Amino acid sequence: MRAGSFRLVALATVAVVVSLVPATAPAAPFLESATSSSQAIGGTLQGASQWSPAVQSCGVEPVSSFAVQGTFSASWIGRGTYSGQIARTSSGSCPSGFDGGPPLSVGGSLKFNGPGGSFVATIADGSTGASFESPHASEYDFHLLLTITSGTHRYAKAAGSLTLDYVTTVDFASSCACPADNAELSGSILRADSATS
Repeated sequence: MRAGSFRLVALATVAVVVSLVPATAPAAPFLESATSSSQAIGGTLQGASQWSPAVQSCGVEPVSSFAVQGTFSASWIGRGTYSGQIARTSSGSCPSGFDGGPPLSVGGSLKFNGPGGSFVATIADGSTGASFESPHASEYDFHLLLTITSGTHRYAKAAGSLTLDYVTTVDFASSCACPADNAELSGSILRADSATS
């Protein structure tokens, strides 16, 4: 084959290849601008609460709601204050003696305020409580499943699930029949962090 003919064949081949490539190939996806990091949480709460109806031994029906507040100390979220409402969402009954009553369902929400911001956690379905009676005290034990629903500053894009085992007790033999509360907090917070380039 002569050189001129060879050049014509080569040019025709290039033209065919170019025509098969789409004019606008899809762009490569951008990398996500944020990453997520899971932070383990573990700590304690100390506080007080207001029972409604007012503090009394469990007679016919358990207390309807508890306005709680106090302080917390936990890994990663540090030290701060908490407040919120624990409300009974099902019918319930008191213990028949100096024993625990049957489980009851609860709901509500709690707000945690710390040095880096605050977040609100809803008491999710599956959370339970029970009343306990002794000769000189009345107690309510709660197993709360918390879902983080909103937050500010470092918690603005936070999500996650926490477990709070919350106990509120009144000692009728003390000089002040005032509820004293304590709790253990565990779980994890999923926090979105801005990526650094």
